[in-house]
Amino acid sequence: TKNGEDAEYSPVGKKATVVETVSSVGGKVRLDDVYWKAVCEEETEISVDNIVVVVASEGTTLKVKLKLKKHLLHLSMHFV
Repeated sequence: TKNGEDAEYSPVGKKATVVETVSSVGGKVRLDDVYWKAVCEEETEISVDNIVVVVASEGTTLKVKLKLKKHLLHLSMHFV
C-alpha cells in the first residue's frame, strides 16, 4: 500500500552480533534483540562476538558477511 502498512520487514543491510559461530551450514546472530539463524556468505567461520552485516534473507535465515573483527577494535583502542 502507499502508506507502507503491508511493507515487509527487511534485515538486509543491518548489523548483527554473532552469538553462535556462523559457518556456511549455520549459526546464530542477534539483531535488534532477536536471535536469527545465519549462514556465511563465504566458506569461512565467523566466531562469537564479531559484527556481521546481513546481505540477504531467506525465510528465518540470514546470509551474513563479516563487518568488523572485535579483537582488532580492542587492539586499536590500546594504541590511542
